[in-house]
Amino acid sequence: SGIITSLEKNGKMHFDLFFTEVTSRSDLVATFMAVLELLKINRIIIHETENTHLDPSDIIVELNCA
Repeated sequence: SGIITSLEKNGKMHFDLFFTEVTSRSDLVATFMAVLELLKINRIIIHETENTHLDPSDIIVELNCA
């Protein structure tokens, strides 16, 4: 499933969950590039939780509804 589809289904998601089913380096790069592109075109918002200690699970991704 795609990033937007996952966010529409689940609402907010932890950043690292987008990479749980990645099976190759090229999939990992493609997923990361897709996240960057969605951020660039303002389709998603990324922010940290209050208790961040550089842990990827503390980074939250959500759709930009604005």
